[in-house]
Amino acid sequence: MPDIGHVQAAGKTAGELQNDIYNLYVPKLFRHLTVTVVPGDRVYYVTGEVKQPGRQLYAGQMTVTKAVTTAGDFTDFANHKVWLIRANGQRIRVNCNKALKTHPKICRFIPTTKSLCRADYCNGSV
Repeated sequence: MPDIGHVQAAGKTAGELQNDIYNLYVPKLFRHLTVTVVPGDRVYYVTGEVKQPGRQLYAGQMTVTKAVTTAGDFTDFANHKVWLIRANGQRIRVNCNKALKTHPKICRFIPTTKSLCRADYCNGSV
């Protein structure tokens, strides 16, 4: 198959990517072509002083308290002040106890713990 170019996938929806791939190959190489792009699961990570740290499926709007809850909640020894780290590297320190009272809709953040300040990133944009 001759090299006819490439398609940049980053920043595109599944539909946009399907159209770009289709337009690259039809009619240059094929008369008919069905292109189906199935995006992978979006995930976020909760690490540190939670009962079940690890990868969690991202299913829409997420608050910091929901993220901690998906990981089984804080351990008995956890400091409820967490690092929220966005995919772009932005770090924000949040007191979960205070956030519940003053900002109950803090969305799309990835919590880490009091002791860890690792750059755990979300798959996709946050």
